[in-house]
Amino acid sequence: MKMKKLIKFISFVLVACVLVVGMSCFMSTTSDRDTMHIKGYFKEPKNTVDVLLIGASELYTGFNSPLAWSEFGFTSYSICFAAQPGNLCANMLSKALETQSPKLTAIEINGFLRHNSPEQQYGKIHTWFDNVGVDDGGKEYIEKNVPQEMRNEYYFPFYKYHSNWKTPSVCIKNFFCRLFLAAEGVNYTKSFANTNLTRNDGKIKEYKSNFNEESRQALTDTLELCKSRGLKQVVFFRTPHCLKNTNPQDFEKIKKLVESYGYTYANFESSLAEIGLDAKNDFYNPDHLNIYGMEKNTRFLAKYFIENFDVKSSHSDETVKQWNRCAELTA
Repeated sequence: MKMKKLIKFISFVLVACVLVVGMSCFMSTTSDRDTMHIKGYFKEPKNTVDVLLIGASELYTGFNSPLAWSEFGFTSYSICFAAQPGNLCANMLSKALETQSPKLTAIEINGFLRHNSPEQQYGKIHTWFDNVGVDDGGKEYIEKNVPQEMRNEYYFPFYKYHSNWKTPSVCIKNFFCRLFLAAEGVNYTKSFANTNLTRNDGKIKEYKSNFNEESRQALTDTLELCKSRGLKQVVFFRTPHCLKNTNPQDFEKIKKLVESYGYTYANFESSLAEIGLDAKNDFYNPDHLNIYGMEKNTRFLAKYFIENFDVKSSHSDETVKQWNRCAELTA
């Protein structure tokens, strides 16, 4: 009799633990789009990505990897999320290199030019580590960049997201994204997400970049990582915007630092005419291209990559089939 009670008790505890863990995973969630973009990268078969791109929303609105594959013949993937902090770049690159050995690494420099408020910064740190987990490198980053009283919520995200039961639609959307990735085994868009909206006008707006000492250190950390990992082909670039930087000296500082490590710097922020972009019809706001501008920019960047770097690899029939399927579904 006692044994039966013990078995029932143990069974109850196990079921309760499964439910608690399941609910924790269900409610511990960031944006469903970020989940698809970040987790999707780590679903890619090992060492099949020719070009790795890292950056902020300029990448998922500005570069279409299936299109680059179908028209230019190289595989690529953008690990990106909105307002990506520059000081996360080195950690993102380090993690990305665990599963891929890209021929070219292309880093969009937005994160080194602008700075989030502390609240937004901590949220964006969550965006990354909630999706990849906290390893030794992540722990080192968190201990350096997050106040001690906030660190537990990065190691145990349920501390932050326990109230998400109030917004079940967010949890459900994210759950189905994870379920889709688990079932399909691949993110068919390779992280592009965009709109067909256009701007009300074609004005070029002014802004002032802020490449400060923190930015310099973040960029230096990224460059040092590139060197220590023996990366031969690296380009730091700026995507097109309907913006004019009133502090262009920052671009010169970045260029000088990047080139001192033997890597390439390319600024396409104002290259609208060269790319064939219309400031009103190819953007949905001053910072982001729409779907029409994305196609033009993808072709321009893909051509730039091919003409300036060795980016193409031989791929297995299975990989070719998968990428052809992605191109077909997103055409």
